[in-house]
Amino acid sequence: MIDELTKFNTTDTEVGNYLILPKDTVCEGDHLTYCGEVPHGRIFQANQPGIIRNYSAGVDFGCFVRIQNAHYAGLAENRHLEDDLD
Repeated sequence: MIDELTKFNTTDTEVGNYLILPKDTVCEGDHLTYCGEVPHGRIFQANQPGIIRNYSAGVDFGCFVRIQNAHYAGLAENRHLEDDLD
């Protein structure tokens, strides 16, 4: 769960993991898939690697989520790069 009380403004996760964000959070990009709601917020699943910004004016919340491929092995600075399909 990531909300306005989270001490870090960047969170790392892997493709396939779930996040709970405040109810009125806006997620930029298409890296997260909406899955449903719980009393504390909205549930999202990370569906592709990359870095995304999430924000909510309603609760003074904003953060970045860095998503890496599941079980990534390689140079750490490249772990959040999207796959190059060319």
